Amino acid sequence: FPFSNEDLYIPLIYFGDVIVDAQQTINYTGEVPIGFVMSIDSTGDAGTITVYNLETRESMTIDNDIITSITGTGISAGDLITITTIKGQKSAILSRDGDSINILNAVVGSANWFSLDLGPNPFYYTADFGGSFLLFNINYQLLYEGI
Repeated sequence: FPFSNEDLYIPLIYFGDVIVDAQQTINYTGEVPIGFVMSIDSTGDAGTITVYNLETRESMTIDNDIITSITGTGISAGDLITITTIKGQKSAILSRDGDSINILNAVVGSANWFSLDLGPNPFYYTADFGGSFLLFNINYQLLYEGI
């Protein structure tokens, strides 16, 4: 799409921010709790990843050793992990070199399948190593109660 930014030093057009932080809060304004799609894009090697919902104290761990046993290598540059927590669509997929690999077994058995509740939903992640190489994105729909 065409656009113009006439100033060379002051950005006049805002497209968004990349936030470099291991903790972010999603303020969900819907009326019905909803699952979501969490994408984790790796730009380098990383270890076991654990994501926490700080409000509910739930956690989800993606075990790098199990990914290694499934694929032959652990989380590495170019990998995209997609976790879907939507009811009826729950999945864990690793996209690598054009292939989609089911890594549901790598999601630790005690994992909670997150949902967004009304209001603030603070999330935090850790990784055994390479946490700075991980880019998270959470996509969701707003749901409202009907009559």
